[in-house]
Amino acid sequence: MPRQISTNRATSSWSKPPEGYMKFNVDGSAFRKSGPAGIVGILRDHMSSVKIVFSKHIGTAESTELLAVGEAFLLFVEYEWVNSHKIIIESESSNVVQWISSPSSAPWTVRNLIAHIENLKNQLNGWSIVHIFKEANEEADSLAKAGAHITDELVNFYND
Repeated sequence: MPRQISTNRATSSWSKPPEGYMKFNVDGSAFRKSGPAGIVGILRDHMSSVKIVFSKHIGTAESTELLAVGEAFLLFVEYEWVNSHKIIIESESSNVVQWISSPSSAPWTVRNLIAHIENLKNQLNGWSIVHIFKEANEEADSLAKAGAHITDELVNFYND
């Protein structure tokens, strides 16, 4: 059974993860409640090297940040690092951090997505999710705003 490591701390600048961990910074952006929405994520290793960048237009959605977290878990589980690294996910949404840390606290409207994320979490060696301020998530924030207006999905994998 993977070990859950959950923290609810806030930081104001990005910091690299410790060795043996990888860090996904995620963000979701929606223009008005019914406007265009996008999600993004940037995965880096302990050397701050970018390993994955994703950006997706998701139509319209109220739970963009939660969808971004789900996509980060999914990409991490599907790639080779799942066996050798633990993951830290940083999100600007304190609600999403709470829901991922304590799934029973999530509203019923997002329970299906939470259940999907729970299945992904069970495939990991270890994980944590951390609330951060926008200042520590500037790259993901700007990409999310742009992602709301694109129509193509972008997933780039980088090797050393």
